[in-house]
Amino acid sequence: MEIYKDVIGPILCSIIGGAFTVLGVYLTILYEKKKDNEKTKLENKPLFYRIDPMQIYDNKNDVDYFMAENDEKTSYQLYGIFKNTENAIMILDYIIINDIKYYPQFGNVIDKNIVFNLYAYIRENLKNEDSVILVIKDVLDNQYKYKIEFETNYNKNSSLIKGFTEM
Repeated sequence: MEIYKDVIGPILCSIIGGAFTVLGVYLTILYEKKKDNEKTKLENKPLFYRIDPMQIYDNKNDVDYFMAENDEKTSYQLYGIFKNTENAIMILDYIIINDIKYYPQFGNVIDKNIVFNLYAYIRENLKNEDSVILVIKDVLDNQYKYKIEFETNYNKNSSLIKGFTEM
C-alpha cells in the first residue's frame, strides 16, 4: 500500500495531468487556427452591391461580363449592374438557372472597386418561381452563393436583377 501511495499514485496523476495538458494545448491550437482561417476568409471575401440602372454612376469605366451556356441558342437576357468594393478581387464562377449552369464567356476576374454589367443569356424565359443562383469565388478558392431576385421587363425577353441574398 505504501508503494502505491508514494510511487504509483503520483505517476498516474502526472500521466493524467499531462494528457489533459496536451489535449488542452491541442484544442487551443485548433481553435486559434480556425479563428485565423475565418479572419483570412473575411479579409478576402468579395463584397459587392447592386446599382440601380436609374442611379447616376460612372458608366464610362464599367466592364461587361457575359454568361451563357455553351453551344445553345439563347433567347432571354438577365441583366444587372454591380460594383465590387475595395475588399477583394471577385471571380465569377457561374450562374445556375433552373439547374442549368451558365459560365462566363470572356473572363471572370473582377478587380477591386470596379463597376460591372452582368449579362446572362439563357435559353428560356424566366418566371417568378424560377431559381437563379449566382456563384462567385475569392482568390483563396472559397465559394459564395447568392440567390438572385429579378423583375421581368415589359417586353418579356429580359429580366433585371433587383437584389440578391447570400445563401
